[in-house]
Amino acid sequence: MVEDWALGELLLLRTRAEVLGGVRLRNLAHTAADFFRSFPRDPPPKGALEAFAEKYAVRYVITSLTHARFADSKAVLEKVAEMKPYMVFEMRRAPSLFAEGSGSVETAMNRISVRGTRPDEDVVLKYHWMETLACRPSCSLRREPLDGDPVGFIRIPTGHPADFEIVNRY
Repeated sequence: MVEDWALGELLLLRTRAEVLGGVRLRNLAHTAADFFRSFPRDPPPKGALEAFAEKYAVRYVITSLTHARFADSKAVLEKVAEMKPYMVFEMRRAPSLFAEGSGSVETAMNRISVRGTRPDEDVVLKYHWMETLACRPSCSLRREPLDGDPVGFIRIPTGHPADFEIVNRY
């Protein structure tokens, strides 16, 4: 989760990091997944950061504008680096990329590889739904509604293989 949109774009370009944030000024449905759009300057209400991090599987928070905004979040965040003007925090609780089901996830550009799932259980991944997504081999995708987020997550109904890929088919 990155506060500074330019840093977020740079991280996307130069690393394999999955970045949330940087869309505050764009009027897109995906902005529901930008914590800093809801709390641009002031400290968030108690519990808001933890709830957001759980909802969207946030592992790191990189902030730049108002470092003190997370001063009361020491039970949730641990400062792991400071590179002025940025501070990097890690969530004390490891996130899960699964809203339902379990397994492992590996991502690359335009691909989410999922391994070790149970074919007799639905899987819901904490990734935003897109109409251009496809599941292979022999699996289907559905949009999973998400409170407070008009885009929703990705549901893979039962009958999928234990290992599958979600790809952007453009």
